[in-house]
Amino acid sequence: MKKIFEFLFSMPWMAFLILVMIFSTAMATFIENDFGPAAARAVVYNAWWFEVLLALIVFNLLGNMIKGKVYKKKKLSIFIFHFAFFFIFFGAAITRYISYEGTMHIRENNSSDRIISSGSYLYAAMDDNSEQASFYKKTNFISGKKNKFSGKLKVGNENLKLKLLQYIPNAEKSLVPDPFGESILSLVSLGPTGRQSHLLKAEETAQISKLQIGFNKNTTNFNIISKEEGLYFICKNDVSIMDMASNTQDTLKAGELHPFQTRRLYTIESIQLVLTDYLRKGKVEWKIGPNDGLVRSDAIVLEASYKSKTETITCFGRSDRIGRQYNYNLDGARLTLGYGPRSIQLPFTLFLKDFQLEKYPGSNSPASYASEVTLIDSNSGLEKDNRIFMNNILDYKGYRFFQSSYDTDEKGTILSVNHDVLGTAVTYIGYFLMTLGMLLSLFNKNSRFRSLARSESEKKNKNPAVALILLIAFTTIFPTFLNAQQETGNEISTSQAAELASILVQDQGGRIKPLQSMTSDIVRKVAKNESVMGL
Repeated sequence: MKKIFEFLFSMPWMAFLILVMIFSTAMATFIENDFGPAAARAVVYNAWWFEVLLALIVFNLLGNMIKGKVYKKKKLSIFIFHFAFFFIFFGAAITRYISYEGTMHIRENNSSDRIISSGSYLYAAMDDNSEQASFYKKTNFISGKKNKFSGKLKVGNENLKLKLLQYIPNAEKSLVPDPFGESILSLVSLGPTGRQSHLLKAEETAQISKLQIGFNKNTTNFNIISKEEGLYFICKNDVSIMDMASNTQDTLKAGELHPFQTRRLYTIESIQLVLTDYLRKGKVEWKIGPNDGLVRSDAIVLEASYKSKTETITCFGRSDRIGRQYNYNLDGARLTLGYGPRSIQLPFTLFLKDFQLEKYPGSNSPASYASEVTLIDSNSGLEKDNRIFMNNILDYKGYRFFQSSYDTDEKGTILSVNHDVLGTAVTYIGYFLMTLGMLLSLFNKNSRFRSLARSESEKKNKNPAVALILLIAFTTIFPTFLNAQQETGNEISTSQAAELASILVQDQGGRIKPLQSMTSDIVRKVAKNESVMGL
């Protein structure tokens, strides 16, 4: 056991841990660049092994502090400096496990007292008509990775167990053959509500604007009929048809039976239909949808076990918006599931009076944007106007609001919100102690800094002639060089300055602009003002 502790407290082990941490954070940077911040958090920052790595580093630091006896009075500055790292670590732990962040969306002349959490949660609630139980659990699902999730609810004397079977991002329904399945077809429609996908089983209907489509359903005005040789349809209106292969067009008469085929575009008044697939015996499965710009929900496939029953159930949602809740019946009990971010209510309200967007002349690129808001706290009777823009935040009751984005019509704002009072305070205490430890090391006679200073001083005392020569050279040569620089310095004329300001340069975003415009942008961002030192 003694050898194990000696190894865990050794400096080589500390060096190895630091190298692993450097490699891990570098790997997380590349993951974030390729797959986004959520993937970096799930794979590295929120992973259990990264927490163990940090814990081992802190444990090693504590052991080395004890071995080095830095707690003694003569090593006070060293103790304060190293003890600061514990505050920084615990501050980070508080931020990780207690604090939260999210976004607030407000339209002009509207108010909001809720934020949407940045992380995704799985919500589960169980009601057996006598008792209820529920939980919110944070999730870190990543596309293409082996995701894990499990949860348990105790209702009365029975346990509900949930286990993740599959996570399908951007989920889309698809047809797969099944010898024990039923007749099913897939349609794509384009109408007043945009592009939509439809899956119809026998005796089912779909409503597209004013057009009702049925599969083997005679009560609809567009009835699709299955026969041994294929699909047919009868419509109460004339139908225009276009063959996508040959681009030929025709008109099909109303009330007559016509073939319903793939690779044909059927137009009924203002609605277009395309048959994409048909299976005489098949079933519906969820798959990852294409990147075609359509907004689809993610599918969460779970195994639910309650009493003696086990069922596979699916709920839907997205990580960037509040989703709906789905109800299921399990052996007489009602199970409610939901997936997505949480809605967090604030103890005050923000009212957006005006959103302001400035663009670069001659382009649509935003130069700056700001939100004019009114903070309303009815509990304290406070009503105060604030302006939120880049590098100028609103801080109230531990909530910090940053200008993040805006609506495309420039009539709404998106603010990022952070609530981390305790974690920030503990971390800042750590920074203060670290600075204090470094400053005290300058005056502590037992510190490494003072030891090196004494060593250098002794070396200089042994060579007073060299020190005297260097002093004379510095006091004679440097003033001469400085005077020469002052004599040769010329002021730039106004015309020269104007020519320099008009030179076209390229900024980081690739936009061509005058040098004066780019320097003005830098001044506004750094100094938060239009000028610096009168310039």
